[in-house]
Amino acid sequence: MLKTILSPETCAACRNCCVFEEQSAWELPSFAAASAERLDDRPQYRVRQENGRIRVTLPYDETHAAQPCPFLDPASGCTLPAEEKPFACSVWPLRLMKKPDGSAAIALYQGCPGVPDIGDPAWSRLLDGGLRERIFAEAERDPSLILPYHPNYRFLEQEEHTMPDFPQPQAVYRYFTALAAIPHGSGNTAGIRKWALDTAAKLGLSAHADETGNVIIRKDGSAGYEDHPRVILQGHLDMVCAQLPDCKKDMTREGLDLVWTADSLSADGTTLGGDDGIAVAYAFAVLESDSIPHPPLTVILTVDEETGMDGATGLSPEELDGVSLINIDSEEEGVFTVGCAGGVRSHLRFPVMMQPVGGDRLTVSLSGLTGGHSGAEIHKPLLNANTAVLELLSGITAPYRLAELTGGVRDNVIPTECRAGLYTDDAEAVGQSLAAGLERLKAAYPGETGIRLGLSAEQGSGNALSAADTKKLLNTLNLLPNGVQEMNTVLNMPETSLNLGIFELRADAMLVDTLIRSGVNAKKEQLAKKLCQIAENAGGSASESGNYPAWEYRPGTALEQTAVRVFTAQYGKAPQVVTIHAGLECGILSDKAPQLACISVGPDIYDIHTPRETLSLPSVQRTWDFLCALLKEL
Repeated sequence: MLKTILSPETCAACRNCCVFEEQSAWELPSFAAASAERLDDRPQYRVRQENGRIRVTLPYDETHAAQPCPFLDPASGCTLPAEEKPFACSVWPLRLMKKPDGSAAIALYQGCPGVPDIGDPAWSRLLDGGLRERIFAEAERDPSLILPYHPNYRFLEQEEHTMPDFPQPQAVYRYFTALAAIPHGSGNTAGIRKWALDTAAKLGLSAHADETGNVIIRKDGSAGYEDHPRVILQGHLDMVCAQLPDCKKDMTREGLDLVWTADSLSADGTTLGGDDGIAVAYAFAVLESDSIPHPPLTVILTVDEETGMDGATGLSPEELDGVSLINIDSEEEGVFTVGCAGGVRSHLRFPVMMQPVGGDRLTVSLSGLTGGHSGAEIHKPLLNANTAVLELLSGITAPYRLAELTGGVRDNVIPTECRAGLYTDDAEAVGQSLAAGLERLKAAYPGETGIRLGLSAEQGSGNALSAADTKKLLNTLNLLPNGVQEMNTVLNMPETSLNLGIFELRADAMLVDTLIRSGVNAKKEQLAKKLCQIAENAGGSASESGNYPAWEYRPGTALEQTAVRVFTAQYGKAPQVVTIHAGLECGILSDKAPQLACISVGPDIYDIHTPRETLSLPSVQRTWDFLCALLKEL
């Protein structure tokens, strides 16, 4: 790294930097954990673990003779491969050293015979060319590179660099800050994947990326835990990228601007990526540590969870080699998720035949509804705009012909607006029927205080269904189920539901997109089959997409019992143990590996997927303490 200043020939002839007097043994750097195996047959060297690396004690005796680096060959030089060579060696004779005020600055060892004097401008050119940033960046990842000041060194420059003073747990925030600097929205995870693999390599751990792009890292159990059953820590690499209208950041190319307060972390103008960057940070903080007791670990970091769980879907079952899986993708401290609904999108198509028509064309628009998530909020008294318009149209007694029916934007969102167009010879009667229908809806859904019905009329011509076909289509659509179909009475939550998310009447067909959810895979399939039968009986068809399995609750697993016991001991109260009516990667993963007992946990994160996203720092600390205690008990 210093070849422009220090020649390899000079170093090869000297090698004094690789030989240590007893009083300078503190200069011996730490080494990659993988290097320990190279000393297995050399018992004179004592090896200890420290922050994911190893420290070697040199074998001084009563003669106090200088000792060479254990990896120095007198004839060929350093025997370590490039990936194991300490960073400190690559920048010798430069060191980062502490100043009295706690800041750090780059210092030069004055005894190296092969480099220019401290005042030579070659040093400024070298540091300004990127070496300064590289040294400080490595020190942020490995604080052991910062040494106490020694008089054999002189500071090259007076510029001070105060290392980040992260709150506890410092390792978690150090990793979170590093990954936040890398763009990693869904579909843009190549950079963070490389970072994860490089970081694992620096920790001396086995790591690889699979064909889908998931990162898998393994670590042996700590002392006394080597034969314990393997545990999987799991999260996802990607984040949702959203930003305020006036934020000019290019989130595909730029990292996040973190905003710290005494008790929270957010990002300036953008999403934070706490979902699920905190899982990545927790995992690496555990992998780095040699003081946390833990069983053998597999860390699985999936890709593109936010856009369809593609990483979990593409993961090989062979990678799921544990008996317990801790998913860190929940956003409420003290809530343990132990099950989730599976889902499938059902796409219905009903053929229609439009005919030319003229006369009074009425446009009916229903808007102002609350809407909501079709999983987490499907049980609430929320009016679906599509079904509401069906009800309004079905209550019209005067003859009319349907020309338009459009509502909803996504199948997983309860629709807030729907519009219908119709031709009639009795606009006044139609208007009266619609007004009466609106009053019935208001009475049935008093919480929908923003509901609005718009009605406009114009003369013209166009295409519409016949009156008979209009009635036939509406009768068929009214047969479609919507909302909660069955409750889980034990957990007091929806077990099976369906959302009529999108209506679209085209020239040749009526299209309906739905999302079915169920905590029981068989009931999900039954409901999908029912929709198919309705479509086929009406001369239509049905197709499916995005089918993912439920994570079916298995009461009383050893993992759940241990987690509850550890949490109760730490917090003085029991956690909430819940299942959710939405999808988690645990459903896909447990379906691939039936032996897995799974639980999902996490710290408090507010307003996820929005520029208001905020991570609670006290909650991160408590959840970290819980995670470490849980690993100790497993």
